[in-house]
Amino acid sequence: FYTILEKQNMSYLLLDAIKNKTNLSKDDPNIDAYGKAFFAYGLYGWISEWIQRGMKESPDEINALFVQNQAKQ
Repeated sequence: FYTILEKQNMSYLLLDAIKNKTNLSKDDPNIDAYGKAFFAYGLYGWISEWIQRGMKESPDEINALFVQNQAKQ
């Protein structure tokens, strides 16, 4: 599914779904909107890179990499 979206240049649908889940709204106060946007676009970038690299890691492996990356920060 994700590969098809990527190949058809429709991965924006994934970003739209993530933004929808964060309830990102133009009516949000700036501090909330910026925080939600940071999370949504960061998550989208993470997923997009995973797709482009062939989705070799399992969800558990991706989660472990995410946790490891957060520990470095």
